[in-house]
Amino acid sequence: MDKHIGLAIKKYREDLEWSQRELARRIGLAHSTIAAIERGDSNPSIETLRKVSDELQIPISRLFLEIEYS
Repeated sequence: MDKHIGLAIKKYREDLEWSQRELARRIGLAHSTIAAIERGDSNPSIETLRKVSDELQIPISRLFLEIEYS
């Protein structure tokens, strides 16, 4: 997965003042998984990205737009 998606997730998570652990807890993942996604070291499924975007209260398309504008 493009690293820009991970950076976008990190930005939106930090905007909510959540830790990686908090986001992970909310969507049922290990915090190490969130860390790997944010670093661009993991290729999350579309389902995982949907859960993340739903929890961050952003459209999933916004994550993919980060690739376009980077």
